[in-house]
Amino acid sequence: MPSSEPESGSNDEPEIQSTSEGRAWEDKSMSVCVIGGAGYIGSVTVETLVSAGYEVVVYDNLSRGHRKAVIPEARFVKGDHGDSTLLEETLRRYDCTAVMHFSALSLVAESVENPFCITRTTWQKP
Repeated sequence: MPSSEPESGSNDEPEIQSTSEGRAWEDKSMSVCVIGGAGYIGSVTVETLVSAGYEVVVYDNLSRGHRKAVIPEARFVKGDHGDSTLLEETLRRYDCTAVMHFSALSLVAESVENPFCITRTTWQKP
């Protein structure tokens, strides 16, 4: 009689092996730099990372974010992601082993009026 349980190794579901070896995101000793961490999505990410036990450095120029959105448990550096000298100094100083990038201009009207502003702001030094 056929079983209603899927057979081990069947194509119904991928086999997932759980091991922490080689999975850096499970290393709670790592320091994460969150660029744009004072904005809405970035600040929620910062709270989640801190709650999970990570050291967090928020790097934000506060052009759209808010200093009050950064929780006290996170370090804060005011800087523009286009300032490669300050960004590199911050990554080295706090020994960041991961970077999450949430810095962006997200207003639709602004992007329609001046689409190249988005490119400059997101990828190029001002």
